[in-house]
Order: sequence, then structure tokens, then C-alpha cells
Amino acid sequence: MLYAEWRSLRNKINHDWLQNKFRLFLKLLQNDNSSGLLKQDILDRLMQWDSRRLDLISLMSSAPEALSPRQLLCRPPLDKMDEGNKEWLGELIHELYLARSGIAHKVNGIYNLIVRCDKLVSVAKDQIMKEDCVPLLTADKLLYEFKLLSRKISDLPHQIELG
Repeated sequence: MLYAEWRSLRNKINHDWLQNKFRLFLKLLQNDNSSGLLKQDILDRLMQWDSRRLDLISLMSSAPEALSPRQLLCRPPLDKMDEGNKEWLGELIHELYLARSGIAHKVNGIYNLIVRCDKLVSVAKDQIMKEDCVPLLTADKLLYEFKLLSRKISDLPHQIELG
């Protein structure tokens, strides 16, 4: 995946959905403690996480490649380079990028947050089914973990970094 595609997908998932829709819903859930929200509406919104989670996992799995400066070999003026040289130089550039950027560590941290968010959403859905509300403690944890997830996604580079 090219960087421009990746950045667009990150914006759709993190900014458009996670920050502007899902976290606002979680704030409402936290402040209202679900008394003013319908049980089915809460469940429907929590279930959005299931499909978005898959998009987020796909985004994170493509991050090391999409953020790699190796892509610059396909842009002018480097795109004029001999294909054989582009291949070995591209591999070298990518390996150096992986070693220096710590991108794998950052992505693994985000994967761990996704797992924690998964568990919390599952707990919240179970509580809604049993109790018709999400207890404040669970709502607080949901908001905290999703805020952290969004921040970690935002902390990933906003452009291809050269060094």
C-alpha cells in the first residue's frame, strides 16, 4: 500500500470514525451512563467496533511498508534508476528504516491496545445484555482505552521520514 492510500485510510478510521464518532458515543455513554440511550442503539454502536477493528488491523499490518522511504524510489527523480539497483537499494533502505524507526514496536503496541479494546467492548456488550446499561467503570475504561488507541495511531508518522 502506498503512503497516500495509507494516510487516507488512517484518516477515515482514526479521525473520521474513531475520534469523531465512536469516542463521542463513548463520552455520551460515560456521561449519560446509558439511561437516555436505547439498549439496541448502544449494542449497534458497540458492534461497529467489530468491523472497524478489522480495518484497523489491516491498516497496522500495512504501516511498515506504507511508511517506508523505499517508496521514494518510485518517484522522480529516483524512479529513473536502474530496476536492479532500485531492488537492492530499496531492500537496504527498508531494512534501515525498520531498524531505526521502531515501527514494528509501535505497531505491536497498537495491536495490544486493539486486543484490550476488544475485551472491553465484549464486556460492555455482555453488560448491556444482562443489565440494560454499561456501568460507569466500564464506560470510563472504554473511553480511556479508545482515547489511548487513537493517540497511538495519531503518533505514527504523518509523512515518509528519511532519517
